[in-house]
Amino acid sequence: MEKISDFFEKNSGIILKCLIASFVILAICSKSSFLYPLNDWGDVSCYYIEGEGILHGLVPYRDLAEQKGPVIFFVYALALALNDRTFFGVFIVELISATIYLYFSLKTLGILCDVEKKKLV
Repeated sequence: MEKISDFFEKNSGIILKCLIASFVILAICSKSSFLYPLNDWGDVSCYYIEGEGILHGLVPYRDLAEQKGPVIFFVYALALALNDRTFFGVFIVELISATIYLYFSLKTLGILCDVEKKKLV
């Protein structure tokens, strides 16, 4: 089994490119970005309140009422644990998720199209 340090050493170039691309795209397109002074999306505010409630010991569906699935509430609780005053924690979680998504998308594209990774990036 490959060590994590070996994985990052071998793929550091493509991971860095995915991270930069994710950062640029999310900085412009996500309302959780630092470029926007306010996040006025309705669902995001509900997730924020649910995540904040989880961090304060409240139980979803018993203490807080929302009809969405529980996973997103715990993702927001994790993001709010990073920064509970702004949406910066949410931006970091989005950035990590988008980077992982881009990496595996490129890897899948390389397999399906039978192209080397170096030619894709």
